[in-house]
Amino acid sequence: MNIPFEMDSTFTHEDGSLKIKNAIGYLGQKFYKDSSKHAVLIVHALVDNKGIQIIMDMTSDLYDEYGKEFWLALEGIRLIE
Repeated sequence: MNIPFEMDSTFTHEDGSLKIKNAIGYLGQKFYKDSSKHAVLIVHALVDNKGIQIIMDMTSDLYDEYGKEFWLALEGIRLIE
């Protein structure tokens, strides 16, 4: 799946941001055709030789107040590896 966005930062299991070991995450911004700007969080992971992708999206104006919900949701994801 191709989701063009401007990447602000990356994160992994090694920096403590992800519980999933074989994964990398990206935090950035997506600009839609209606001129709205969204905060996006994308995680690509490999579990049991299967790729998974997690995509979270919310309007940027809500991210300051509710962005922590992205991180709480990621923290709650546990995969059997």
